[in-house]
Amino acid sequence: MKLFVGIGNEIMGDDQIGIAVTRKLYERFKDKKGVCFITGSFNGMKLFDVIKDADEVVIIDSIVGEEEGKLHKLDIDEVDRIKTIHPHSLGIALPVKLSQKYFGKPISVKIYAIEVKEENLKFSENISFYLKAKIEKIADIIAKNELSND
Repeated sequence: MKLFVGIGNEIMGDDQIGIAVTRKLYERFKDKKGVCFITGSFNGMKLFDVIKDADEVVIIDSIVGEEEGKLHKLDIDEVDRIKTIHPHSLGIALPVKLSQKYFGKPISVKIYAIEVKEENLKFSENISFYLKAKIEKIADIIAKNELSND
């Protein structure tokens, strides 16, 4: 099974971009066999519990940066070296590596990180106008990379 995990906080403005993109993918591919989608504010052992049974995991999350909406594809070993200010993004590598060690899964892990501006990570249920306009395009890129050949 291929599992898409959208990570974010829905009351912290642009931090919820990973959730929004994952929901867009779900709308398009919810009937595709062997593909599942989940969203939430996962970190540490919560993330471990979510991914431990998946063969492939695609994590979609936000990172702080200057180029709002820029999409990065990261390796699991790169993710903990990236500057983030929100706690759910810290420690993604450890639960993944523990799951691989003890369950032999996930076999494949891909991380898509979407740049957000630090000033847009504030108490709000809304994604900024500029970033909201990019959800469709970001979902298109991820779908092309992760769902077109399955």
